[in-house]
Amino acid sequence: YQTDYRSESPGRNYYEDPGTNPRSNAAWISTSPKRFSIPPGESYTISYVLEVPADDTLIGTYWSILMMEPIPPESPESQEADPDEMTVGISTRIRYAFNFVTHIGTSGTVQPEIEGATLTLVAETPTLGIDIANAGTRMLKIEIWTELYDGDGSLVARRDGTPSRLYPSSSRQYQIGLADVSVGEYTALVVIDAGDNNVFGASFPLVLE
Repeated sequence: YQTDYRSESPGRNYYEDPGTNPRSNAAWISTSPKRFSIPPGESYTISYVLEVPADDTLIGTYWSILMMEPIPPESPESQEADPDEMTVGISTRIRYAFNFVTHIGTSGTVQPEIEGATLTLVAETPTLGIDIANAGTRMLKIEIWTELYDGDGSLVARRDGTPSRLYPSSSRQYQIGLADVSVGEYTALVVIDAGDNNVFGASFPLVLE
């Protein structure tokens, strides 16, 4: 089944009805079949078609999610369920999300924005949390790192965050661990590399106690 997807910092994810997001491409996608059974040890191929409308106003990135979720044997939807038996229980459901992303050529704006920064302890490690929003219209493939400079302007440490994609009108928190950095006062330079020579940065004071 299809859903839309968006994220909000620090760690909230929303899987909404297809077409809810103004940048949803769910209506452009058709899959077949919707339901199927896979015998043990076998594989199955799902066909899909993605057709972009002929619309000159489309710019930037559009996306949606295709979810694949096994139907529990005890579910009324399952062929293995006993329709004459009533049961109550707890089951674990695992679903897989496949991203369908459409870029309209090279159109769209690249505009990451740093909304805030926090310093917290994560598993006893000082961790810098950088809240970043995508205020543009094109998906960002973000690489992020921070450089710490002492009072003399000397580089003391560089720490890398985890690269990830960030969709338009979405935000997320990128965490950068500061393990093995000495107590002291620093200037933190946060660098965001959004690809294609789109590099952004911000600096602010940072105190490790």
